[in-house]
Amino acid sequence: MPSYETTIITKPAVSEDQVQGIRQKVESIVKAHKGQIGIYEDWGTRKLMHTIQKENRGRYIYFGYVGNTETVAELERNLRINEDVVRYLSIATSEEDDLELAKRPSPMKRRKDPVRDDQESMEDEE
Repeated sequence: MPSYETTIITKPAVSEDQVQGIRQKVESIVKAHKGQIGIYEDWGTRKLMHTIQKENRGRYIYFGYVGNTETVAELERNLRINEDVVRYLSIATSEEDDLELAKRPSPMKRRKDPVRDDQESMEDEE
């Protein structure tokens, strides 16, 4: 099965329970389609480049997993009907069954000096 990664942007006001609900839903969909979750990352709340659904901030959640096209289709169907989800993007990272690739940290985590939301606001004040 190919490796995929999905990044989800939720409304900034979602609670930890709602984020855990999204996480459990994604994991259950992947497992129901005989896939495996490689990695889960919560990048926190960040400023959006442009307004989406009247929101200028969003909470980013990242998943790396192994699955098939039905897994991605079902996952995106569920994200589309979730009112807390503002945007999502799924991409295929490998055509081969490569769980190790799905376990690698995201490019956001591999950056040496990630820009955090509080750093941006400090730079704006100067």
